[in-house]
Amino acid sequence: MITIKDIAKEAQVSEGTVDRVIHNRGGVSKKTELKIREILDRHNFSVNPIASALAMKNKHTIATLMPKHNADDLFWKSPHMGVLKAADDLKTFGIQVNNFTFNQYDAHSYFETFKTLLESEPTAVIMVPNFSKETKKIVALLEDKNIPYLFLNIDIDGFKNMAFVGQDSYNAGYIAGKLMHFSSPNAETFLILQARHNILKNNAVSNRIKGFNDYFLKTM
Repeated sequence: MITIKDIAKEAQVSEGTVDRVIHNRGGVSKKTELKIREILDRHNFSVNPIASALAMKNKHTIATLMPKHNADDLFWKSPHMGVLKAADDLKTFGIQVNNFTFNQYDAHSYFETFKTLLESEPTAVIMVPNFSKETKKIVALLEDKNIPYLFLNIDIDGFKNMAFVGQDSYNAGYIAGKLMHFSSPNAETFLILQARHNILKNNAVSNRIKGFNDYFLKTM
C-alpha cells in the first residue's frame, strides 16, 4: 500500500506538504497541489482512519534548544532550517516541534531558556550543550523527569544522551593543526585567537583547541 512518504517522494515535496493537500489545510501552491492530487488519484490513495486516529491520540512534542542566528552569524541558520523542515514532515504523525533559542555567548540565557522549554512539557529534547556547567543542571532535570535528550553539534562525555549529531571536535582541531603545519612547515610559533571571553566554556571549541595543540605536541 502506498504511503504519504511514497507520495511525497514521487512529488518531490515534504510529507507535511502532502498532508496539507490531503486534509485541505492550504499553504500549498496551486501547481504543487494539482501535482500531488494527480499522484493521489493515480494510486487510488485513501487516508487510513486507524492510522489517523492513532496519530491524533498519541501526541508527542519535541523541543529544540539551539543558539540564535542573525545576519552577522549564520552558522546556526542551516540547523534551524533543517529543524523547520523536519517539523513540517512530522506533523503527519502527530508530532509537534517547538523551538527555543538562546544567546550562544551567555550561559545565563542558555539556562533560562531551558527553564522556559521545560514548562512546555516536551516528550523529548534536542539540545546544543553550549556550556558544560549549565548542561549538567539541565540534564539532571531532564533525567529526573525521564525526558530523553539528544546532543547537537557538541558532544560531552559522561551523559546519557540518546545520540549525538555533529563533528568530532577534537579530531577537527587535530586536522586543522596538521593542515596548518603542512602549509607552514618552517613556522615555530602559531597563535590561537579567542573570538570571545570565556570561550573555553564551550566544550566543542575547547576540544578543537586541544586537538590543535595535541597535533604539535605529538609531532614537534
